[in-house]
Amino acid sequence: MTTMPIRKYAERHGLSADSIAESLSDERGADIGPDDEAVIADLDDFRESVYASAIAELQDAAEGVDDARDDLDAAERNLRRSVQEALEDGLPATRVAQVLGVSRARVYQIRDGKR
Repeated sequence: MTTMPIRKYAERHGLSADSIAESLSDERGADIGPDDEAVIADLDDFRESVYASAIAELQDAAEGVDDARDDLDAAERNLRRSVQEALEDGLPATRVAQVLGVSRARVYQIRDGKR
């Protein structure tokens, strides 16, 4: 059972010694300070829990981006369909452009599915 000062471990791994000490204090129901010694395996467990939390946050953020891309793709398809229908119904491209706040050339790009 090898031990190391919490502060030294924290510095080596870019972690907060205070956070580690607080977590170990809560876990053990005892007051542990950042300058106290702790079992390296316990410190490694804390580090992995920090990484697991960060990984979960990264995965959630990436999923949010994917969801937003899906929503954007659907909105762009809807806009393209609406532009196509408006032009087919005889609405002038200049009026479509005015409504959308884009150029007339952009109206045709939207209609044709060009970004």
